[in-house]
Amino acid sequence: MFDIWRLPVVKLCFICTLATLAVVGIWALNAPFAIDASSFKAPAILLPVYVAFMFGAWAVYQRLADDTSRPARLIKFIASRFYDHAAVFVFMLSYAPVAVLFSYLTMSAGFPMQDSLYANIDAALGFNWDALLLFVNAHPSLGWFLTTIYISGAAQMGAVFVLLVAVGRVVELWDFVALLMLGSIGTIIISGLMPAVAPYTYYGVDPSHFAALERAWPGVGRWHVDDVLALHSGLYSSFSFGRNHGLVTFPSYHTYSAIVLVYGVRNFKWLFWPMAALSSAVVVSTLPIGGHYLADVIGGAMLAVASIALIEWLNGRPSMWSRALPHIRSVASLGAPPVTQPAGSI
Repeated sequence: MFDIWRLPVVKLCFICTLATLAVVGIWALNAPFAIDASSFKAPAILLPVYVAFMFGAWAVYQRLADDTSRPARLIKFIASRFYDHAAVFVFMLSYAPVAVLFSYLTMSAGFPMQDSLYANIDAALGFNWDALLLFVNAHPSLGWFLTTIYISGAAQMGAVFVLLVAVGRVVELWDFVALLMLGSIGTIIISGLMPAVAPYTYYGVDPSHFAALERAWPGVGRWHVDDVLALHSGLYSSFSFGRNHGLVTFPSYHTYSAIVLVYGVRNFKWLFWPMAALSSAVVVSTLPIGGHYLADVIGGAMLAVASIALIEWLNGRPSMWSRALPHIRSVASLGAPPVTQPAGSI
């Protein structure tokens, strides 16, 4: 069985999980709002179940380690897949519920709102957020498509996870998990330090500008506003896992995860370009559907590139730039004029 603990990214996941648990645990003791501990019951029950699955699969594999018969090879293959699945879920069940609370705690720190900064960045780039909203709202089919794409993010992550587990791509699986965790921690911390209420509220958008989108998804782009304002003003009263959701404004986690999804299937040629097209649509949807500034999207993309570079460095791989440079040069050479010798030269 593959020894996942030799992977640097698994060690990174373990360290990040412990660090998040420690920070949130200490901060929660002095949280400015009540925390419903009973709402964490479901993940707390599931965690030991997945730990048992993990060790059970490991025991089955070890028991048949020297058996080369066809039935034994099949059982070992299935045990390996169960082990990979369970090991990832042990991390996810340890980290994900705490991450949601972490986002609420960071937002309650009350740092100044940065909407004017993000709006100014959009203006400097020549981006008109309301014009995009009006266009999408005027085309209901486009609005429905972008809404569906936006809310399907978790399903897309789950599909990539299932694929990587099913085919035994252990390295890519843990790269994927580590990137999702890094993005979660990064966006939560940055969003807490530089919070925003986002465009719908900051611009005071006329409800008629998003009436069709509102019918497709009530509360479109504004579902987070009440909690953000209550946390920022110290009026938020009670947190309950399952009833609440992560709060992230800048950078956009949807943009971050869309790029990571493409990276996650980088070695599947038949899936890479369809996923790239799907993820591009997700990035577009973050603006009118997610209620993000263009600055949020740019920030999410920059964080994704930095996180991928860190993962590749940890794994001892050549940098993305060094691998891409030969391809860029070859493409550029296609359009370059042929090199000719000066007249009279030998």
